[in-house]
Amino acid sequence: EDAPLRSGISAIELESGRKTLLLAIEKVVNDDRDAMEGANHYLTHLVLSPDARRLAFLHRYRVADGGEITRLCTVSVDGTGLRCLARGFLSHFDWLDNQRILMWGRSGKKIDGMRSKFGGGALARLLPSIKKVARIILGRTSVLRASFFVVEDVVNSPIVPFAHGLLTVDGHPMVCPADRSWMVLDDYPSPSGIRTLMLCHWHDESIIEIGHFRKLDASPRYADALGAYQSLAEHVRYNFGLEQFAYTRSGIHCDLHPRWDRVGRYVAFDSIHEGTRQLYAVDVSGLTGKHQDE
Repeated sequence: EDAPLRSGISAIELESGRKTLLLAIEKVVNDDRDAMEGANHYLTHLVLSPDARRLAFLHRYRVADGGEITRLCTVSVDGTGLRCLARGFLSHFDWLDNQRILMWGRSGKKIDGMRSKFGGGALARLLPSIKKVARIILGRTSVLRASFFVVEDVVNSPIVPFAHGLLTVDGHPMVCPADRSWMVLDDYPSPSGIRTLMLCHWHDESIIEIGHFRKLDASPRYADALGAYQSLAEHVRYNFGLEQFAYTRSGIHCDLHPRWDRVGRYVAFDSIHEGTRQLYAVDVSGLTGKHQDE
């Protein structure tokens, strides 16, 4: 099913195991006026608001040119009040507070409009080349460049730049639950294979680097991934090579994915820098000045 009616966002009562469907994928797709015919839709990256009254998530689907369309949506925890806040190339996010969401990405309304107009035809397949040429012509200051921005949890909210020039790469941000002026995040490997774990005090736009963690030099076994890769649809393989596919599914791909504890003293993160994937924790209270009781 391209847009299932019986699958979507569910609530599970842990003691009884009772599961209740709150929001079907079909309803989210029907809310998207520009949804493309024949695309396969899914929902991902669920994040509760600090007061646990709203749920933010991403609605994604791949299109004929190999690209991916993403919508940032929110809904009440009872499944009502569905809203779309942003659309385009959208990645990782977290709630700054109960009304605002911090996100990495860029608006892609013009590109999405071209996709909707051309559908799955040959012209749609030219879009990746068009975008590459546009980036070269427009340069680094182009509106095609992604960055962090803030959007409010209301329909037609303006997109406001966040920490412009300070946070310049995508990562996995999480705002501290005990002091929402602090945020922990990471980045993707540098050319030398280093991932950086850092704190950001976004009120005064300061960065504190906690540590640097190197990825493994091992290469994935491409032969192990070849069968699964060949089973992918052609339009998925169009922008997703075997090397990337094998690496992300090899067990040697390990983003830091930092997360706070509830009192804002510790940060937990994944890493593979000691040779195997492990879960680590670091006391950051001396950096944030938040000395909490354990």
